[in-house]
Parts: sequence; structure tokens; C-alpha cells
Amino acid sequence: MQCSALASGSSGNCLYIESGDEALLVDAGLSKREILARLRDAGGAEGKIQAILVTHEHIDHTRGAYALARHLKVPVYATGGTLHEIIRCRGSGTIAIELVRCRWEEPQEIGNFSVVAFPVSHDAREPCGFRISENGTVLGCCTDTGVITAEMEERLSCCDGLVLESNHCPEMLRTGPYPEVLKRRIRSRRG
Repeated sequence: MQCSALASGSSGNCLYIESGDEALLVDAGLSKREILARLRDAGGAEGKIQAILVTHEHIDHTRGAYALARHLKVPVYATGGTLHEIIRCRGSGTIAIELVRCRWEEPQEIGNFSVVAFPVSHDAREPCGFRISENGTVLGCCTDTGVITAEMEERLSCCDGLVLESNHCPEMLRTGPYPEVLKRRIRSRRG
């Protein structure tokens, strides 16, 4: 199993995970065009992608999810709360992609991958991390969490590799240009 971070940060998040002839995307926070360009630059193949896994509904994780899922003709997997928010944000338009609900600790078989969602601490409707297994290898993906809980630590302890997005520097936050309300949000347990 190989993974490439196509984007990470407040401007967009996208992780490409490949094993053999199959691949997954975790989040699609850039435009479809930008994700496909970065995928090619990283040596990935769009034809291998089986699904897009979405950790939560914030735009830096979902910006290109709908357009990319339509283009690739693949489903989007997310928790019920995240799917609800994705649908709500689409407005009254028709949903022309397959949406699949992930339930806590229930494995989803996607091609040769087994995917398990687990809860994380973030200020979204029902945010999650993913534990992705394939051929005996386990990768844990955890983005945008205010804290690492004991439950998260337990879910990630069996992993052979971890992808953690951690771009919070207390000193940069203290002296940075953000308004105080945003600074408090970032510092919180659901940051």
C-alpha cells in the first residue's frame, strides 16, 4: 500500500492511497481539475480509484468531491452526519452520485480495501478518521482533530502507518492574523 498527500492544509486536503490496481481518495478538498493534475504529477492513476472517503463536510475536505465522483463514476463514503451536510449544501439540485453511509466500526469493503470509520474530535456534524486495510497492511488516516482521544489512540494503535494532519503551531496561532474567535476554535478540543 502506498499513499501520496496530494494536498494538506486549510486550502485543501486530499490523500491518494494505492495498492496494485486499486486506489482510494481520502477527502477531495481541491477542485476536480487540481486533484487530477496533482494525481498525475504524483504518478497516480484516476482509473484505479474505487471511491472517495470524506472525513467531514468542511469545504477544505469536500470542494471537489461531487464533481470528481461524477467524473470518475465512483461512490462517496462518509458518516451519516457528513452525508447530510453534503446533501444540504448541494441545495435542491439532484444528487447524481452514489452516497454510502459509514457507520462507526462497521467495515466497508471497497474493492480489495476494508475501510472502518471511527469518531474524531472536530467541530463538524459527524467527523471521522479512517482505518484502511488491504492484504494485511493497515493505514490510519486522521485529519482535523482537536485532540487525540483514548478511543482514537486505540483505533490507530494497530496501524502499520499513520497519516496525521497536524498543522497547529501554538506560537504561530497566538501571533497570527486570525480573529480571536477563530483562535479559540482552533485551540479547543474540537479544533
